[in-house]
Amino acid sequence: MSEIGKHIIQEQDSEPSIKYLAAQKQLYINGKTTFAFQVLIAVPIPILISIVTPLLGKEEQRIVWIFVLYSIIATFLEFFCEDRAMKLKKLAASIQEKFDTSVLLIDWNKTLISSKPDDGIILRFYNKYIKKNKLDKLYGWYSNEVLPVNTNIATLLCQRTNCSYDFTLRQRYTNTILLLAAATFLILLIIAGQNGLTVPNFISTVLFPSLPVFVLAYKQISTNKEAIENLKELKDLIEGRLETVRINDQVEPHLIRQIQDKIYLKRINSPLLPEWAYNFLKQNLEDEMHFSVKEKVKELTK
Repeated sequence: MSEIGKHIIQEQDSEPSIKYLAAQKQLYINGKTTFAFQVLIAVPIPILISIVTPLLGKEEQRIVWIFVLYSIIATFLEFFCEDRAMKLKKLAASIQEKFDTSVLLIDWNKTLISSKPDDGIILRFYNKYIKKNKLDKLYGWYSNEVLPVNTNIATLLCQRTNCSYDFTLRQRYTNTILLLAAATFLILLIIAGQNGLTVPNFISTVLFPSLPVFVLAYKQISTNKEAIENLKELKDLIEGRLETVRINDQVEPHLIRQIQDKIYLKRINSPLLPEWAYNFLKQNLEDEMHFSVKEKVKELTK
């Protein structure tokens, strides 16, 4: 098919495509709500317990065992939240795959996903999304800069955008979480020092109740670092291929499909970013991505 760039720009704003995007967006919102609940049970409550405990008298500190019990329950609740979030991510990623294969003209990989997501499920989550959200931000999903590209180089450029956008976003998020975790530990250490706690008391009455906080932070940092490494490998693969082609060349369809497989696996294995973090950290990122595509098209045209 010729004029693939034109097809991408037109198809991405078609009614079915917008429904796919709205449905996957709603699923991610649901997943982020689950994550927010996980953060609630793992962060503010344990921190509050850690702050209050040193202030209790000797008699009152007998209730510390309740705090220990809470830590155990919170850990199990975290496992439940993680399982639910994974199911939502898989469904969202399969709908994104349906969008990408349609818009970017990529064959469906039945080995990776045995069947396409049901249209009824897509409509259900689409309807949930439009009850509280506008569709405006879903239009123009991929950069209009691919419009003049007639070959599947346009597809490869869109896949490049997927990787670059997520790579930068996760780098910023990982640095933010690392900073917050270090600041939390420092605050708890200062409070313990002001109340004259010994090291054993600090561990039992402050650090242990706060354990879910640092477990969650570690998981977020660890899984995001792994996602960043995978994205870097994928970016390098795409950039390497783009260095060998010109604007009117064709890329091997099987390579396009292999890259898309990696993008799908990245989507289901990468941790969800909280909505506040996503909105805060993506500032100026979309403009950067559009500019990057524009410059790459210029480079390929030379």
